[in-house]
Amino acid sequence: MFRILVADDEDFIRRGIIAILKRNLPSETEPCFLEASDGYEAFRQTDTMPVELVITDIRMPGASGLDFIKKLRTIHPDTPVIVISGYEDFKYAQKAISLGVCSYITKPVNKQELIDLVLHIIGESQKAIRRQTESVQKNIANKEIEKELKESLFLQYFTCTECEQISTLTRKLQKMGISFHGTLFVCVCVQYNLTHPMEFLDFAIVNIFQESLASIEEFHYLGDAKTSENTLTFLISGDETSGFLSKLKQTLLIICQRLIDYYHCAIFMGVGHPIYDTLSIYRSYQTALEAANFKLFHKEYLVQLYSETHKGDALFPKQIDELTKAIRNLDKLQIAHAFHTFFTPPCTRQKLSILTEAYERFVKTFTNYLAPYEPLSKEIRTPAPLSTFFGMSMLHQEIFSCLDAYEQMKATRDAGPSNQRLLADIKLYVHEHLADALDLTAVAELFDKSPSYISLLFKKGMQKGFNEYVTEERVRLAKEYLKDCSIPINEVSLHCGYVNAKYFSVVFKKVTGETPRDYRFRCERGRG
Repeated sequence: MFRILVADDEDFIRRGIIAILKRNLPSETEPCFLEASDGYEAFRQTDTMPVELVITDIRMPGASGLDFIKKLRTIHPDTPVIVISGYEDFKYAQKAISLGVCSYITKPVNKQELIDLVLHIIGESQKAIRRQTESVQKNIANKEIEKELKESLFLQYFTCTECEQISTLTRKLQKMGISFHGTLFVCVCVQYNLTHPMEFLDFAIVNIFQESLASIEEFHYLGDAKTSENTLTFLISGDETSGFLSKLKQTLLIICQRLIDYYHCAIFMGVGHPIYDTLSIYRSYQTALEAANFKLFHKEYLVQLYSETHKGDALFPKQIDELTKAIRNLDKLQIAHAFHTFFTPPCTRQKLSILTEAYERFVKTFTNYLAPYEPLSKEIRTPAPLSTFFGMSMLHQEIFSCLDAYEQMKATRDAGPSNQRLLADIKLYVHEHLADALDLTAVAELFDKSPSYISLLFKKGMQKGFNEYVTEERVRLAKEYLKDCSIPINEVSLHCGYVNAKYFSVVFKKVTGETPRDYRFRCERGRG
């Protein structure tokens, strides 16, 4: 909207100007007109509502156009003003120009001159708006570039071990306004797990961190970087005091609780070992990551100080061998059992180190096992990083999910002629045991396969699932029994593997469209 105030004590001139402009200004400029018959009214209009252009006569009763322009300049110094004057008012027009008006026109008003002048002012105004917008956007872009550069520098800072390179990074960060004051430095790794995707969570975590630490004199927030998909790492400095870590832990617990309350996410913070020079920041970062991974042992905790962890005794070689063997064979039950032995108290850095190494070996072995199954293997995602697991159950679930996908992929490839014998053997077993409980897991174990493998084998070879096949075979057998009227329906139910006769009737009707009694009656009537 482009607001234009027209001030003139003569109604027909004022309304004539408005009529001319309404007919000739482009509709996309959205012109909106205000009117004033004297300088006082004109000032009241502009005082309550800023306008983009003023068109005013010089000679008006009460307050003149010049008086109005003087007052206008005190609150809106940049508003464009067009002065309307008679030939005899030229000296007043000169005075108006000294007050910063952009132009003047003489009476009687030339229609085209007025239109051209207003269009020019609108064009200049639009250019100014574009320049301002571009300037704002450029400032935003520059700030974003600066933010990304800082984060990139801190990301290098956390992992760099070369003294010369660390010194260079420190100088670059100092030039960007980072002051490394304080006598000790500590890294905090914040790891989170969302049940559903959420935008701007990283932004929220950083803001809450900055806000919380700003109110505490002992802590200085230096910077942060996203060091992995679910990890933000912060660098904090402070003065060497005996209570530094304990106070930091209490502050972090409050931050954790705020994040959980606001965003309903699982969150865990690992606090690294304090160091006393910037050349060893990477040591604090490494120990912060290790502390954060202690969430595998006790996810109910929110903050783990590395200084509160224990190295622990060396583990028995037998336990490590069992884990290695289970991973080599990709046996998920053995892997789960072997991993479980490492989660029994006490939870130590020694156990975490072996778990970390074992999981890395699992990921590598799993990837190697997928290699012969391209291109099918491309549809299977790689195991998630260890840092994403909050507790042992999540770790087990990930391993089971990966191995189930692997078994299904194998079954997809193998469900051809070479596997027809296995399918035939399972079908024969099902046929001979229709009166017994036929559980997919039990049948899979009997044939030394995984349930997912057997399930996919049936879908590939029979175009139906295992349970669907069993149900159809039981209904087929039931039809044979129902033709013999001497066998009660509840006995037919038992012969077909259904202990509950009512449930048998429900299943039978779902498959055939009629109840067992109706089917028997129809068979009897057909024989009669």
